[in-house]
Amino acid sequence: SCAAMICLDLSAAFDTINHQILLERLKMEFGITDTALSWFSSYLSNRPQFIKLGTL
Repeated sequence: SCAAMICLDLSAAFDTINHQILLERLKMEFGITDTALSWFSSYLSNRPQFIKLGTL
């Protein structure tokens, strides 16, 4: 028997686009407002990025 698993890291995709443009498009083109738009904004803002070198 065979099993396959696909994992997607969508957070990396969100780091490659302008967050303000994305939020504006979600609001204007898809009608996302209020709490849902706040969730997206919270997810996209102040996201720390770092690189780990070595094993420590």
